[in-house]
Amino acid sequence: MRRFFAFALCLLVLLSAGCVSQRPTLSGESTPAPTPTPTPPAIVQSITQEPERDKNGNEIYDADTHFLRYISFENMRIYEYDDITMLDGACLNSYPEILIGTFEISYYDNNGTRIAHAQLKVGEVENEIPSGSTLIYAQIDADTSLDKLSYTLAPLAPLKPVE
Repeated sequence: MRRFFAFALCLLVLLSAGCVSQRPTLSGESTPAPTPTPTPPAIVQSITQEPERDKNGNEIYDADTHFLRYISFENMRIYEYDDITMLDGACLNSYPEILIGTFEISYYDNNGTRIAHAQLKVGEVENEIPSGSTLIYAQIDADTSLDKLSYTLAPLAPLKPVE
């Protein structure tokens, strides 16, 4: 029992020694008057510039891909001639002006590995795709037959109209 009282007494001394008395005091300074928060200026949204449009009146959202909508390919055929793999077809430009750009055709095997590619030649002037239908051709370096393989056609740079 003595141990309990000795322990309780020690605990009481330790707890009372650690306490610090906090009492509010007046400093004699007055509280500053409240100031109103300034109202932020109104945000006015306005279009400072008309959106850019092409010759057909379509808005140009992304200049890098916009003119691809006017290009399509048809009658694509691949054949071998004297151990050279050739591609023929037609490129249709439905835009009313010449578009500048080049395309690459890539062939892929069943595993998705690119096994052959070539740059398409369009029309008479290199990199110019005239309005309407234009013949295309390419010579493709390949060690295997490509006629049953999947392929992609992709621009090498963004298409742009002639300025």
